[in-house]
Amino acid sequence: MNKLFEIQGIQKKSRINLSLSSSPSEKDSNIQNELTTIDPNLDKERDDLLLNTRLKNPTRLIFAHLNINSLRNKFEFLKEKISSYLDIFLISETKLDSSFPTSQFCINGFSTPFRLDRTNNGGGLLLYVRNHVPCKVLNAFENLENFEHMFLELNLNAKKWLLSCSYNPNSNSIANN
Repeated sequence: MNKLFEIQGIQKKSRINLSLSSSPSEKDSNIQNELTTIDPNLDKERDDLLLNTRLKNPTRLIFAHLNINSLRNKFEFLKEKISSYLDIFLISETKLDSSFPTSQFCINGFSTPFRLDRTNNGGGLLLYVRNHVPCKVLNAFENLENFEHMFLELNLNAKKWLLSCSYNPNSNSIANN
């Protein structure tokens, strides 16, 4: 069985690489069925890894990125896993469009998510930031072609930080440059 939510055990300076994926041949309904039958031992290992990272870094922000390959039928499972452990969470390839209201994707403890939709066939970004982290979206770089991105200004300890959230939907454009 394909592991749909996997925390790869590589940690460098408290960095966790999360991956939630499905093979192209699976339909969303099959994905939802598999999400409910994940091995409980693997689930506990993932939870322990996230919890230990949070406990080792109580005063630091914990960031994560996940290429989800469609958020539609995975949100409840994902919300349950990240709400207690992460401070800033970027999801790429959400495959959402304007027919999905933002309120459908709100998580307690986080501000209203920042969205950049493309189509229900591909792309899209969704960014969560904890309520206590002051931030604002910067739109100065809106016209980058063939590149999905959001820039956020974070105000932390009287310093401004620029957070770039991006997704390149066309791997060929990197190879050609």
